[in-house]
Amino acid sequence: LMDPPYEPYNEYLTWNLYTIHMLQEVWPESCIAMWYPCTDPQQRRSMKLRLQDLKLQILKLDVHCRILIAELVPSDLGPKRAATTGSGLA
Repeated sequence: LMDPPYEPYNEYLTWNLYTIHMLQEVWPESCIAMWYPCTDPQQRRSMKLRLQDLKLQILKLDVHCRILIAELVPSDLGPKRAATTGSGLA
């Protein structure tokens, strides 16, 4: 399970995707879970696109790769809104 550090979005995402790629290269039968905060719709779309790119890179290594993405983003948080409006797991 990978839990991102409290760093800017692009920084932790780049590091986590690099780590996943390296793990798949060295340990192709591994199962990796990565938690990430859902802060806004643009970052969620970016995450999905970058995971799709990563899958294409891993497939070039002749490694079977499946990616499951699950996100929980409550649509109504009431009057109190947080910086993180949901959570995702890929």
